[in-house]
Amino acid sequence: MSELTTLLAAEEAVVAAARARTLPPELRLLSAQAGTRVAALRAELARANQAPPRTRGGRVGLESALERAIAAAYAAVQTLDDERTLRVVARVMAGDGQSLALLRMAMNRSPSPDALETGKAP
Repeated sequence: MSELTTLLAAEEAVVAAARARTLPPELRLLSAQAGTRVAALRAELARANQAPPRTRGGRVGLESALERAIAAAYAAVQTLDDERTLRVVARVMAGDGQSLALLRMAMNRSPSPDALETGKAP
């Protein structure tokens, strides 16, 4: 599986986790925002002539799903060399980082325990 398909699978898990959980009003847009990131990744996969991943079952918490998606984006950035794809992945990673910070704040935790979010649990 390529870095892009790994990231797409992780981002789809974020959407599923966000939809499965009752979120407070200030976080209800997280699912739609993650859906937008999935659409951008799917478009990039199509542009690169890569098949999307098969969706795996299983439930995971929203915080874990976001951390995994950020870790997948971080790994992808280390190996990708196409400038357009890197921009898409960077936007996805930034959006996931923002969502993760908002989620942590809603849980009365530090929004970013590290200066650079890499997807590793605090």
